[in-house]
Amino acid sequence: MLKYKDKKCIVKGVMIINNLLKEKVLWNIAFLILLDL
Repeated sequence: MLKYKDKKCIVKGVMIINNLLKEKVLWNIAFLILLDL
C-alpha cells in the first residue's frame, strides 16, 4: 500500500502533468490559428 504522503505526491504530479498538457494543447491551437491568418 502507498503511504498517504506518496499518494499526495502522485496526485500533485498528475495535476502538474495535466496542466502542462492543457497549456501545450492551448499553445498548439493558438499556433494553428496564427498559421491560418
